[in-house]
Amino acid sequence: MRDVRISELYVRTAPVIHRRALALLGNVDEAQDATQDVFVILLQKIDSFRGDSSIFTWLYRVTTNHCLNVIRSRKRRHRALEHLSAETARPRDRGRAGAALERRDLIRVLLSHFDTRKVQVVTHYYYDDMSQAEIGALLGISERAVRKTLSKVKHKMVALGASMDPLREVP
Repeated sequence: MRDVRISELYVRTAPVIHRRALALLGNVDEAQDATQDVFVILLQKIDSFRGDSSIFTWLYRVTTNHCLNVIRSRKRRHRALEHLSAETARPRDRGRAGAALERRDLIRVLLSHFDTRKVQVVTHYYYDDMSQAEIGALLGISERAVRKTLSKVKHKMVALGASMDPLREVP
């Protein structure tokens, strides 16, 4: 019975999970792997799902966290970003592909300078265009905490010489 429900859940949610993974990872193969990984995580951790939110919201959050971890691992493996450089802050003139690359670079920079919670807040706010209230509800924190987190990250990014603008551009 449980397997039937999970297979139905897969059919209903896998396309959305895949789109989310693709948006964060920017690679079709990695997005497909991440989608499968999310459902493996579901099978392993279904008993820890408390029902505080919908199963879809929980899967979306698992997907975001998993993809951020993939990006973090990719960064560690390649050591592509040792520190924030002026290149990150300088706009690139490569059209939509360049803008997508710039967003991924900025997310990597965020991952190298901030903890997971701050990166989640920033990603949901700038990349997903969620309201502070929506982010708070999704992450289980207050709207005030979301506001403070965004402010802290913005101030540090300015101090580092980077802009959050690439995250607001349409992919």
